[in-house]
Amino acid sequence: MSDQKRFPTIEEFRATRKRQTYRELIQTGDEIAANFAGIDAADLLRTNPNINHQHVEKVLNGETLAYTFGNCDEPSSFINILDNGDYYLVLGNYERIASNEAELAELEAELYDWRLSESEPTIELTDDDDEPESPGPS
Repeated sequence: MSDQKRFPTIEEFRATRKRQTYRELIQTGDEIAANFAGIDAADLLRTNPNINHQHVEKVLNGETLAYTFGNCDEPSSFINILDNGDYYLVLGNYERIASNEAELAELEAELYDWRLSESEPTIELTDDDDEPESPGPS
């Protein structure tokens, strides 16, 4: 096995997509999804007296497209699904809405590119995965 690592391809990234509610993704409040959704353990346990519990319930019942990246088993990238069915991507100060599958593919490409820019390669290559060497001069 080679020590070389690589990023997942966009096809591999897209293959991890699962449509889920935040309630399905968040159990303890320590998950990446909880951080993304702005939910913590005190919100889940209802021990935070300053929180709007109806808002927390709405967030938990909200649907998202959840993606994993590289060797991370836990979803770490999200495109929210709005009440009207549109897709909503937030990356830092940037946000964009898509309303059909073609536009969703563009959002996924933007999310994938952002993940690439923020990550280190994580998938180990086997010798079978290595690019074939070009024949050199003899």
